[in-house]
Amino acid sequence: MENRTLLGVVWMSLSGVGFDRKAWETLAVEAEAEVARLTEVLDGLVPGKKNLFGADGRNWNSPEQVKAVFKAHGIELESTVDATLAGLDHPLAATLRDHRAAAKLVGTYGRSWLEHVAPDGRVYAGWKQIGAERTGRMSCKEPNLQQLPRDPRYRKCFIASPRRVLVKADYSQIELRLAAKISGDAVMLAAYREGKDLHAETAKAVLGKAEVTKADRQLAKALNFGLLYGMGAKGFAEYAKNQYGVALTTAQATHHRDKFFRTYPGLKRWHQRSTRDTPINTFTVLGRRRKAVDKFTQQLNSPVQGSGGDGVKAALALLWEHRPDCPGAFPVLAVHDEIVVECDADKADTAKAWLTAAMVDAMGPFADPVPVVVDVNVGTTWGGDV
Repeated sequence: MENRTLLGVVWMSLSGVGFDRKAWETLAVEAEAEVARLTEVLDGLVPGKKNLFGADGRNWNSPEQVKAVFKAHGIELESTVDATLAGLDHPLAATLRDHRAAAKLVGTYGRSWLEHVAPDGRVYAGWKQIGAERTGRMSCKEPNLQQLPRDPRYRKCFIASPRRVLVKADYSQIELRLAAKISGDAVMLAAYREGKDLHAETAKAVLGKAEVTKADRQLAKALNFGLLYGMGAKGFAEYAKNQYGVALTTAQATHHRDKFFRTYPGLKRWHQRSTRDTPINTFTVLGRRRKAVDKFTQQLNSPVQGSGGDGVKAALALLWEHRPDCPGAFPVLAVHDEIVVECDADKADTAKAWLTAAMVDAMGPFADPVPVVVDVNVGTTWGGDV
């Protein structure tokens, strides 16, 4: 399969992706201004530390100085990592997290990032077909297009050429679908076969509701994705707040976690079959082996994420093999569970059918009997039309 995929990866690598340099420069300037603003806010929350020149001398990037500041406010911190700060109900913690996020944009995705733009205005990333050696998934570097900021404005900097569009297809809940197949959980399998929304089904079961709200569905997303790979109650509470904005006490997290595994007993049995800290070999659905896996979470996620990675590679292979079906179109991005192709604007419908068929046909054998669903959108930018 790797040999079969190679030409598709080379094709994507040599194609590159269009880029809006001016839009990125604007974002860099805004991020720099935001760092300056948040630095002033932090200094205002904790006034008094001046250097020899009369300016504030506190370094908000220093863990030791941050610990000292919080200690002065009666809060002892063992760590200053984001998960710890997210658990604090204090304005200083929230502002510091925002400051770090803005500083990350300046340092990693600021003006210096523009060095990756080629003279022809496109970005040619270093796609590594077996970059994630442990799971066999693809990786990317120089630049890493798989780890761009979540802010959609950054994705909007990746553009189609004039008179062309980007067709973006994303596997719907593919890790949950593959986990249903691998674990054999009867409830999950039935839900997917019947075309139900698993997030809504989880919310109904855990919360005991016939109808769920948007907030209920956010909680269900945190449950489904957070508990899939063996997260404990405390970790789940932190994950729910950091990733989905859902605040839970430890008692609530424990209750929801217990109800979740009563709802999906097949997942629980799958977890119980793990050897925990005893090393084992894991296998994707295709048979890709990962040797001597000892961590509990990795014993669970390697077969699932590896199978998803195998499916994406098979899809790239099919695109290459069926390229005559959509002349002039080519892949420009393969990010996690998403593939993006560029094509002439008047060929968008043809490209949608071509891309959808490749992705469904490629992943189908790995997920069977769970149906594979692909969500497709068309726009002039990766993040949608401006």
